[in-house]
Amino acid sequence: MITSFLICLFFYFLGSIPITYLVLLRVKKINILKTEYKHSGVSNLYKYSSKKILLFVLFGDVIIKGFIPTYIIKNFTGLDLFIIIFLIIGHNWSFFIKLRGGKGLTVSLGILAAISSEVFISIIILFLIFWISRRKNDSSAPWIVSIVIVNFVVYFDHFYFGLFYKNLSNEYIYSIFLILLLLLFRRSLGNYTFTNLNRSILFSRIFFDREKR
Repeated sequence: MITSFLICLFFYFLGSIPITYLVLLRVKKINILKTEYKHSGVSNLYKYSSKKILLFVLFGDVIIKGFIPTYIIKNFTGLDLFIIIFLIIGHNWSFFIKLRGGKGLTVSLGILAAISSEVFISIIILFLIFWISRRKNDSSAPWIVSIVIVNFVVYFDHFYFGLFYKNLSNEYIYSIFLILLLLLFRRSLGNYTFTNLNRSILFSRIFFDREKR
């Protein structure tokens, strides 16, 4: 019990490390929280940094904060996999920048890669199809749509058809679905402004990471 609590706490603080915020502030002297979209997600970083900075931040978010901790929990401990959500919670509501943060996409991708390579590859394939069909648009829409579709395919295949994902445990399935819910919830919040909120704005927040498409 105490061990699980301490690991949850550690994961929250690990996820809270605002890599995007720190790197952009150090290298470009830009406070990303004061830019147009007011969050420290990679989709916002894309507009203000070089490819080298982007790759460095992606490595930190996807591999260090997402993949490695999840891989360790999954393969070397007997702890419930659900505790990995604290990595996303920390990333989205960072202790170090007054509960501001990113939207959880990069960390979630690292976690999904560690949980199941089959699920991750499925997401990548769908993403590439959507990304190319949208003429390489820089929005998060292809990622979000891919994750949503794969989630439902995995769920129904695992419980009803058993064609591709039957070897995944129920714990893995529910963890993957929980990640999706957390992703959608955070993105639906936008920049925490709810004046005149309607379905169009909500849709734009979730799929395009902005108030208007």
